[in-house]
Amino acid sequence: MMLSKILSAIDGSEASKRAFEYASFLAEKCNASLLLVNIADIFERVGSSSKKLEEIAKKIEKGEIDDKAMLKKFESQAREQGVKDVSTIKQRGDIAEEILKVADKEKVDMIVLGSRGLSTAKVFLLGSVSHKVIQHAKCPVTVVR
Repeated sequence: MMLSKILSAIDGSEASKRAFEYASFLAEKCNASLLLVNIADIFERVGSSSKKLEEIAKKIEKGEIDDKAMLKKFESQAREQGVKDVSTIKQRGDIAEEILKVADKEKVDMIVLGSRGLSTAKVFLLGSVSHKVIQHAKCPVTVVR
């Protein structure tokens, strides 16, 4: 299988950092382009807790949540690791849906994303981003733990 374009979904979590490292490694070894994607899902960040909403608002005010800066940092890191063609996309919406839309539009050969490690009950009730992407992607998907 020839890999020419790899999509790595980035959200700043430890799992997404490990996924990025794996995607960067693959892109460098295969001389493939790397597409870093960050999808902001406000509902997922907020959940049902008003306390969590307050925490997020404070972090945004302090500049602690800056997804564009995070993407730039990962882009620079990939270039330092030898990936020649790196691009970024920042969008809002349902995370799984948007990853799938970007993957189709950009005609990627592989999607690499992190596992959040939801409990079996939560996955059963809510589903997970990785599960949804695996079920609907038109290309191979690698989930990194």
